[in-house]
Amino acid sequence: MVDQLIADLYVLDDRARKDLFNYVKTLKDNYSEPSRVEDLKNIKYKL
Repeated sequence: MVDQLIADLYVLDDRARKDLFNYVKTLKDNYSEPSRVEDLKNIKYKL
């Protein structure tokens, strides 16, 4: 699954990648699960 995502991003041009990341940000802003957001913060602090 991750390898397909990387391959899909690779073939997109800069504008399409920017649009995709903006779309993902919108999804995260509206549909994030608070417990997963906290989990991710904890992982980032350990790195």
